[in-house]
Amino acid sequence: MENISIRDKEYPCIRCKLRRWIKLEVLRRTLNTKSITKYCDALIAYVSFYLEVPAIEIEEIPWTDLVDAYSKISSVNTPNLDLPLYKAPASKNNKKEIWDYDGRTWFIWLHELAHAYGWSIEYVAELDVDDAASLLQEIYTQEQLDKEFVWSTTEIAYPYNETSKTSDFHPLSRPDWMTYDPNIIKKVEDLQHTKILKSLLPMGMVVRQERPDVAH
Repeated sequence: MENISIRDKEYPCIRCKLRRWIKLEVLRRTLNTKSITKYCDALIAYVSFYLEVPAIEIEEIPWTDLVDAYSKISSVNTPNLDLPLYKAPASKNNKKEIWDYDGRTWFIWLHELAHAYGWSIEYVAELDVDDAASLLQEIYTQEQLDKEFVWSTTEIAYPYNETSKTSDFHPLSRPDWMTYDPNIIKKVEDLQHTKILKSLLPMGMVVRQERPDVAH
């Protein structure tokens, strides 16, 4: 276990339990900003929360020590499991719902886990993030499969096909994390960068359109 050194004082760098981890993750996301001032403030808030040291004291430490502390904290709190739930690309629609509020992420996790397993708030709060995320994925998977079964029993799942004169089954769509395959994306990217043999190129002069966004 690594320690974090702040002004000659050592702090143990320990992995957070679920409730603290969620708060830490919310703070980490605020680092995604183009403003240097906001980035610095977010970095200070992140380290301050984890170490439980007032932000005014964190502001006084050398920048290198601050970055080193962040690096160690972030590393030890990175999920270890490669879950599909983590892999799906983020939704382009990041607009918050009108019923959203600060701190809601924790209560979403709490509600799902407590509802599914009957656990207390205190028990859920002390779960390891990998265990909690794995169980959350199983909850969402079961919910989706249950919905698919109900869908398959309804008439709307079998629209009439005028061409074949039969009713074809249309499965219920699945969320992105259940269908996202990074291997397929990689194959598409590799195909886009595949070099074409000169013998397969069209004959004659090739005129290339210069991209306006490329500096010469």
